[in-house]
Amino acid sequence: MIYCGPKEQQEVLTINPDTNFLFVSESDSMYLASFQDDLIVVKDATKKEGTASIYLSEDGRLLFSMERTEGHINIMELSRFGKWLPKHIARPQPTHWTGVNNHSLIFNDGDGSVIYVKADQSSIEGFTLGILELEESVAHHGAALYLNNDAVAMTVKSEDEEGALPKRVALVDIKSQQILLTTDDVSLDGIHGAQSNGVYAVFGSTDGILWIKNDQSYGLLAYPQPLENSSGNWIGTIKGAADTFVGSSRNHGLFKLDLKAKTIQILYSSDQIVDYQISKDGRFTAVMLKDNRLAVLDNESLNLQAEISIPNQPETPKGFKMAIHENFLFVASLGYNQFQVLELATLNPLKQFYTNVALSDFKVF
Repeated sequence: MIYCGPKEQQEVLTINPDTNFLFVSESDSMYLASFQDDLIVVKDATKKEGTASIYLSEDGRLLFSMERTEGHINIMELSRFGKWLPKHIARPQPTHWTGVNNHSLIFNDGDGSVIYVKADQSSIEGFTLGILELEESVAHHGAALYLNNDAVAMTVKSEDEEGALPKRVALVDIKSQQILLTTDDVSLDGIHGAQSNGVYAVFGSTDGILWIKNDQSYGLLAYPQPLENSSGNWIGTIKGAADTFVGSSRNHGLFKLDLKAKTIQILYSSDQIVDYQISKDGRFTAVMLKDNRLAVLDNESLNLQAEISIPNQPETPKGFKMAIHENFLFVASLGYNQFQVLELATLNPLKQFYTNVALSDFKVF
């Protein structure tokens, strides 16, 4: 076991003892760690496939490895860390992962198909896997979202449709693979960005926010100014947690998407956003900016809570990575072996931890 402890004591830090960490090193090793007696203890290690992207299911049960170029997908149960499937799943260009609770979806750009994975809730181990394919859809850069009526909202694109992006969505029953509805009557020039909370499946588009509810209703939220159908000026990224959805426009910043009130409100105006994350309860949004500043926003009041420069981290050309867990924001300088813990609501620095892993990525769950 490797012990990763705080180099300097700062303030009392109370992290849930059930908190776990996944560290990915620059040498493509992965380490599973937990928080014990004010130390981060690395319990196990394994390898990941070279350039594969790593995703963790929302319930913290399954780890997904997606290698887009090679078309390789693999799955690991964290209760059996280090044991990938004996043979990877081969699909063309697996690109977009999404998840709701114990349900995970992977959209494959190479053929427009979707892999559906459900972790068994009656046991700590086991999962089922299936594939959704629509005959009328071809290869495209798309996305798929799970709704808790056991349906998947997935982008579709036919051979005769022009443009790189899909323009419509089909709601498909998982068991029968029958199409329940399509959004053909909603005119869009392109769809990009997607997020679901199980009740609403929400897609960014050139012309507004396309939403589908689990009762099979759907519609389009029109963009307010300054959002519009031109490059960089529409919402092409959406993230969410609980009942909160936040969309990002490259030129205009972050917007709160209220699906119940059917409104879009400015949350943070900036063209310098590198990343943003939302707390699990949907209350706060943490923002990372190009000049290495952090901001935290209150999603209810729409107020800026705090804004600071990233503290106590070396500058790096590889950039920084952040993750929210419970009431804390974790920030790491990539390529180095340290990360900072801050209080989420205030961005007050609490403690710095050092590991013997040069980090290329990390997750907290």
